[in-house]
Amino acid sequence: MRALRIIGIVVGCIVVVLIAAVIALQLLVHPNDYKGRIQAAVLSSTGRQLSLPGNIHLAIFPALAVQFGPATLGNPPGFPSTQPFASIQRASLRVRLLPLLRRQLQVGRVEIDGLDLRLLKNAQGQGNWSMPAGKTAAPAAQSPGSQISLGGIAGVTVKDSRVSYQDMVFDHVSVNLGHVATGVPIPVKWNLDLTTGAGARPIPLSGNATLEYSAHAARLSGLDARIDRSTLRGAAAVTNLTTGAMSFDLSIDHIDLDRYLPARSSPAAARAAPQTPAAPSQPTQLPTGALKSLQVNGKLAIGSATVYGMKLSQVAVGLAADGGVLHVNPANATLYGGTSTGNVTLDAHGAVPVLSLNESMTGVDVQPLLEDFAKLNRVSGRGNIALNVTARGNTTTAMLSTLDGHAAANLAHGAIEGLDLWSAINSAVALVQKHSLPAGGMGKSTRFDAFKASADLVNGVASTKDLDIASGNLHVTGQGTTNLVTGAVAYRMNATILKGPSAGAALADIPLLVSGTMTSPSVRPDTQALAKSLARQQLQKHKGEIENKLRGMLKGLIH
Repeated sequence: MRALRIIGIVVGCIVVVLIAAVIALQLLVHPNDYKGRIQAAVLSSTGRQLSLPGNIHLAIFPALAVQFGPATLGNPPGFPSTQPFASIQRASLRVRLLPLLRRQLQVGRVEIDGLDLRLLKNAQGQGNWSMPAGKTAAPAAQSPGSQISLGGIAGVTVKDSRVSYQDMVFDHVSVNLGHVATGVPIPVKWNLDLTTGAGARPIPLSGNATLEYSAHAARLSGLDARIDRSTLRGAAAVTNLTTGAMSFDLSIDHIDLDRYLPARSSPAAARAAPQTPAAPSQPTQLPTGALKSLQVNGKLAIGSATVYGMKLSQVAVGLAADGGVLHVNPANATLYGGTSTGNVTLDAHGAVPVLSLNESMTGVDVQPLLEDFAKLNRVSGRGNIALNVTARGNTTTAMLSTLDGHAAANLAHGAIEGLDLWSAINSAVALVQKHSLPAGGMGKSTRFDAFKASADLVNGVASTKDLDIASGNLHVTGQGTTNLVTGAVAYRMNATILKGPSAGAALADIPLLVSGTMTSPSVRPDTQALAKSLARQQLQKHKGEIENKLRGMLKGLIH
């Protein structure tokens, strides 16, 4: 009993001393007196200006607590000095005292309010989040007995914050993390707005998941998120925190990507705009800079999607990127009554990116496809389309002007709108028979039972040598070019009338010329070829008479 009494007295004395020390610290230590030293230390170690216009509040008991704000941290040399790298309205954290006696750091809930983080890259590709050369100091060596281990963080709350990277902005950011510790699942909730670029529509993002991390990797599982009107589920991971390598297995119920394009590029805006001549649109720069450092491997499934006006469903995409080379394989979807399968490779490891596309569409209704994607309403029918092409360039315009490869189409039971071959044939017949041209002009359509053509592409120009159109008593063959950059078309065709009332026996083959543009083509008789054809026919018709006259002349000369 006496020993216990002595122990009690000793413990009581220690508690009294600790309480006295805490009271003395709170009375004697004024953290705001150390602002100058703190700012000087930050400038010396990072090369950045730290501003602490707000008060620093320090509490010692029952936990070591620090609260400060507002505060700003400037950019390093070589970046704009007029705006800070980061600013904060308020931050606070608590550290439990008793675990510190056991050399264990246990942090309570960390609260961050009004963070504004501005991430930038300069012309040399350096980020303002990097430490300047010579400013990274190695930590002081500690003896094993003096090391303090991190026992975890009770939670992290971020409210009313903003993070920007170049033109990409995460605004109205609110994030809530549960107990944070290595190897322990951490519940995560978030709510924010994402703007992908200047003029783009903000995308509301919210959701929850479970985060697990280690010294080298982090993984999100049980992901259940809302992206505007879409639901995203699955898992994603940063498999290497040093290199930023990522993997994912995700699914989206439906998404309309056109909602997030700039207003002037939206397909809906293009349909609503007056159909008048306009200056060519500005070329779209490809995001090859980000691709050079991207390391990702994963797959994505989409129930239904709208992309550049095209409506897709049952989309399955596999994606792999490393060393500046992006592979999309497979790239499968159901669209317009048919299916599409293929793969895409974008090689951006060099100065000039190279795109390779191998795509096959089967049983597709081409009229709504062309109308939605290219705003063209010139060809209808159902059938197969195949593309095997490559292109080079840093912009979409450069890619189009360097397009090389092969394309083929095989369609059935459709029509070519705005191209009336029968009207051109009737005009040719009228010229031959020296009749007046038929009343009315072009602008109707030519229906077909079968349409077949292939094209070799060189620098954005498609050359066709095997155009074949069959429609009842009309068979059309031809060859020509289509310039995909300017839209210009130039074709020579030969129309053969298999049977018909008015075409007569005078013309079996009728040469035609197609010119203009893909959006406004025109067809007319090839008068020069027609004249040659008539001359050959007349020569063939009177061939016997000429031969008999020549024989008579020869006999007279001999005798």
